[in-house]
Amino acid sequence: MARHVPDGRLIASVEKLYLGLMTFTFIYSLLLPGHLISLQMERFDENVESMRQMSASNSESLASASC
Repeated sequence: MARHVPDGRLIASVEKLYLGLMTFTFIYSLLLPGHLISLQMERFDENVESMRQMSASNSESLASASC
């Protein structure tokens, strides 16, 4: 029985494709922390604004109750 030997050019092409995808993935992953920080900052800003609105409505209701 003869063993099938893979073509060297095919192996090299697959390795180059794999290396290219790994490089792209690594570079793209460097952007992830910045994106996550911006998402967290948006959530934080929304929470702060919500707290401000609740504080303003509470102070208004206290002012009207004391009159």
